[in-house]
Amino acid sequence: MTDIDMDILEDVKPRNLQILPLRKLESNRDELDNLEVKAEPEAGPTRIKKRRRSKDESVSKRRAKIDGRIGEISGIAVGDHFLSRKAMSQRGLHNKLVAGIAGNKEHGALSIVVSGKYEDDVDQGNVIYYTGAGGQKNAYRQAGPQTVDQTFDNHSNACLQVSQVNRTAVRVIRGHDSNSKYAPGDKGFRYDGLYWVDDSWLEDGKHGFKVCKFKLKRFPGQPPLKVREYATPS
Repeated sequence: MTDIDMDILEDVKPRNLQILPLRKLESNRDELDNLEVKAEPEAGPTRIKKRRRSKDESVSKRRAKIDGRIGEISGIAVGDHFLSRKAMSQRGLHNKLVAGIAGNKEHGALSIVVSGKYEDDVDQGNVIYYTGAGGQKNAYRQAGPQTVDQTFDNHSNACLQVSQVNRTAVRVIRGHDSNSKYAPGDKGFRYDGLYWVDDSWLEDGKHGFKVCKFKLKRFPGQPPLKVREYATPS
């Protein structure tokens, strides 16, 4: 090889290339072998985000809590008026949108509505002869004449008998459609205080079928009942 060729090779040789001795390479290899490798942390249990209770669920839970209350309902006074059964249910006064007797066999009847749907009802104000549930032609609407006998096996009637045995207070609400002079003059329902079930029996109704009758008496010391003002002919 000529001197010119050697000069060319010198020019193309990388000038920054550092050639490490073999001992240095082995030392670097030992450092790599001893290097502590940090493992990725294992994923923990997946957290389930707690679902917030919806407004409807909160209302239902609150209603279930107040539906079992015996006696007075906080914030509701004797004489308070309600435009609908739904309004009474939302306040916990009477939780049935159709039935006239609300309650269960554990606590007894919690409330009743004197609505005029049963022809055998007798409302004397402080004493009510209340007809039990069942046996009507329109069973769902609880309206019309009796077509079959009533029995105390009926859930609602059994609840009233539990109240009689335990002598627990029953909330009484009167509806505008009742023919009683104690019914509210304005459309809707009126809360008339607490009564207790004094007696119960079976008797023949006006249409010849057996009806369950309950005698309810009003607890003393409550505001007097209002009497409906009938319009006088001019």
